[in-house]
Amino acid sequence: MSQNVPLPYHYKASTYHFHHFACRIDGVETDSHVWAPSLESPGMMDRAFWLLVVLAAGILLYQNLGTAAPIRQMSSGTLAQLSIERRLATADGLFRSASDGANLSVRFTGFDPTDPDQGLLLSELYYRSVYTLYPARVFAGRDDQLIRYPGELLAAQQTAEAGWLESHGVRNRLNITRDSSGQIYSQCRPLR
Repeated sequence: MSQNVPLPYHYKASTYHFHHFACRIDGVETDSHVWAPSLESPGMMDRAFWLLVVLAAGILLYQNLGTAAPIRQMSSGTLAQLSIERRLATADGLFRSASDGANLSVRFTGFDPTDPDQGLLLSELYYRSVYTLYPARVFAGRDDQLIRYPGELLAAQQTAEAGWLESHGVRNRLNITRDSSGQIYSQCRPLR
């Protein structure tokens, strides 16, 4: 008497498909018949999916654990974004202490507005001071002058006199100077 004994593996007719290939080799037609696994079977799709998931996770781990990975740069404090944030935090503290709770006058010297890097730094410092001290005002010139470019910023500061600044609630003037080596210095002085 024979018994059907389940085996640890089994053949499903839907798992394999018969593929017929016709090809010409040296002018002679040949037929090839191949039994190949089908990607339509549930097992193959699951394996392919999980293979892609493991591959993607491996790539992410490799990229995030490398020496130049952002996670490592953040933990060591060398990420470029962190240095920008530190520089802005230092500038914010300077503007707050210089204003002493009142409006502030800023004066920039040694900057070349036609140099793109210096013009960008000039704009960054001025607009950062305005942002940091709001609702107090920061004057680089008179309030009737429009400032759109670094050159206009430097031209505007020539017209703000001490009497006019005092009448607009300014106590201190912050001088920001760029020397010939590119170092930036600041000096805060009372108007009188």
